[in-house]
Amino acid sequence: MSIINELISLKPLFYSLLYGSLVGVQSNLAKELILTFEASYLTFIRCFALVLTLPLVEWDETSNCTGIDLALYIASCITIFIPQATMACSIKFMGVGDSNAIEFGSAVIITGIIGHIVLNEKISPAYFILLLVSCVGVTMVARPTFLFGMNGSENGTMREIGVLFAFLGSFFLAIWPVFIRKLKYGQTLYCFVNLTLLGLVGMTLAGIWCTIESSWRIPTTTLDVTLIVAYGFSTTAQMVAGIKQLEVASAIDSTISITLSTVISYILQITFFDEKANAIAILGVIIVVTCVFVSALWEKLGMRVCQCSDSEVVTGLLSDDEG
Repeated sequence: MSIINELISLKPLFYSLLYGSLVGVQSNLAKELILTFEASYLTFIRCFALVLTLPLVEWDETSNCTGIDLALYIASCITIFIPQATMACSIKFMGVGDSNAIEFGSAVIITGIIGHIVLNEKISPAYFILLLVSCVGVTMVARPTFLFGMNGSENGTMREIGVLFAFLGSFFLAIWPVFIRKLKYGQTLYCFVNLTLLGLVGMTLAGIWCTIESSWRIPTTTLDVTLIVAYGFSTTAQMVAGIKQLEVASAIDSTISITLSTVISYILQITFFDEKANAIAILGVIIVVTCVFVSALWEKLGMRVCQCSDSEVVTGLLSDDEG
């Protein structure tokens, strides 16, 4: 029994590593695909892949959902659809490193503030320092051009557009975990219900978006099809891992785990795209990975991440007992 309890206590770490890694893989696939396909098309593919989880929807368990829960589901769908769309747009105008540094670095701090106000997740001074250190690590790995210089091939005006998209995405990326945690506290969070609704809402919005862009096309080569399928699969797996993590961890834990994606992106760039290893980036990798591990194991190490309200604690305990 003690071994089982130990494994259960490591679930936040497992989901953190899985979620962050999948976000990194998906970001690099998007960077390759955006060279051929429009951002609206990639966003549509993401949402279509999520709709394919419809057979897994937990219909029998949704009888306790209310109109308020449905509103929370719809709100969560819209708030995660926006950063998915803006990420595809931002990497079209600038590098993955710049986009990740801005979007994920900003989201960590914003989620901490919103989680404190809305979810009563009171972050300790030590944990706030961890957030700041994590942001520094992300910056060192991504080495954004606004700090480390612009490549000669980059267009300054286009890059500014990418920055705007990244900042917009970071704001909504920070809000999304709040809605998921609200559903968790109400014991009405169902993973595949959320994914299917996100797919349907997203396909509708992305479909409208596709009609505005006239230059999009469907994949015709084997490589394009392979990348599209991998992109869709990684998106679905990423969302499952993200929601599962929010079932066992705070909103800020979920956001800080995304920073791991910068590490995965950097490793993939070195492995497949002839990126040269950089001492600053390697130090950043160590910092980010350490922060993700410490964040996921914070309570296990005897340091409480946050203090939720009494009603939320009771709800969480009841939910754990039922599980």
